[in-house]
Amino acid sequence: MHADDQVGEGVSAELAVFLRNAVDGRPVKIVSSVCGGCGGCVFFVLVDDVEGGAERVCAGCGGRAFIADSEEFWEDADPGEACCPCGSEEFETAVAFSLAADGSVR
Repeated sequence: MHADDQVGEGVSAELAVFLRNAVDGRPVKIVSSVCGGCGGCVFFVLVDDVEGGAERVCAGCGGRAFIADSEEFWEDADPGEACCPCGSEEFETAVAFSLAADGSVR
């Protein structure tokens, strides 16, 4: 982890390390995903690797939400269900915002 990283409440250490390793060397702000309908933290995830979009579906209540700015690209997306190498299709999700010194976000 970077000294300036900010990890939100509810983000597991394993997920924080995974997201930290997926971005460049800039500090990150990691925010957990929580269902607005039921407060659940476990989701099925639809992803499109070409468009770079993702949508989460709450495993508890079925509520749907786009992750970050994915809705902007979803019309052109061809999403598929994410699946872990262990075979699970349910995930804890979070977003890592890569922060630049000038305030820009990636």
